[in-house]
Amino acid sequence: MAKKPETTAPKSTKPLAKEQSLAYVNPKAMSVDVGEKAVKAFKTTKDNDQQIADMVQQNTAQKGQTLAMLTEAFFVAATNDKNIKLGNIHSDVAADLKELRQRLEVAIGIKIASRGEDGVEKIVFAPWAKDYFPQPGESKETDGWQAKENFRTNFATAFTKCVKSAHAVQLKGLNMAKDKATGTLLISGKSIKERFGVDTIALNEKREVKDGDKTVKLAKIPSYTELARISAESVGKTLQTRVDSRAKEVNALNEADVIAAVGSLTTTIGKLANFGDELATAIESLMEACEKALSDNEGVQGKPAAA
Repeated sequence: MAKKPETTAPKSTKPLAKEQSLAYVNPKAMSVDVGEKAVKAFKTTKDNDQQIADMVQQNTAQKGQTLAMLTEAFFVAATNDKNIKLGNIHSDVAADLKELRQRLEVAIGIKIASRGEDGVEKIVFAPWAKDYFPQPGESKETDGWQAKENFRTNFATAFTKCVKSAHAVQLKGLNMAKDKATGTLLISGKSIKERFGVDTIALNEKREVKDGDKTVKLAKIPSYTELARISAESVGKTLQTRVDSRAKEVNALNEADVIAAVGSLTTTIGKLANFGDELATAIESLMEACEKALSDNEGVQGKPAAA
């Protein structure tokens, strides 16, 4: 039986890939190494974005745990020592405010109280604190002083907020517990029901909470700032939060400018997650301003806008 002749595919007459590319794009237009470099560089930026997001989330959680530790410790200190009067955080008498802060600093171990042989009481920083807070005798000329001073200022803000939060818990007879999984403080009591609309809140700044299959929107943002506001209100004061002194009157802008600004801000806020207490307060203030503007606008539709 005759064998069939072997057949082989004809060799392609098409040029190689590289030659195709060179034929498709003018050689002078080629930057063949840019594609790989750009893709790898962009991939690095996205990896960095994820790392930053993770770090922000961790940092937010750490800040929350810090506020919880301080608030809980201040409440315990005031409960067990009648000389620690948390309400003095609102005092206009400098000596009262200084004494409160100093007693609390001793209570949580930042400072140490001792009595010398001469019988004079001394309050000094704990040895470990020298690496974080400006020490007596140090000045702007001392190496590292500015970094310590910056830290002291920031810590003092958190310290004050927690004193006010603990004062609100004590003042209103609230119950305080800690979520073992997250370290978040859980606050309950009559005043919580009245202010937030629920029996118990978690101080995690999440205004929407799950109630079975339903999502409930709290009347206020559950935050240390809100507890501090309760404290301030008890002595007839308004909680001072940061504001931009450069803010302009809305009438200085035309309606188109405002619409554009609102659109941009709405988009930005819609993308936020895991933000801090100060931003939560700022958003709440914005919400209240929007509600007031809408209320003021009722009944005046159809009138010419202010120039």
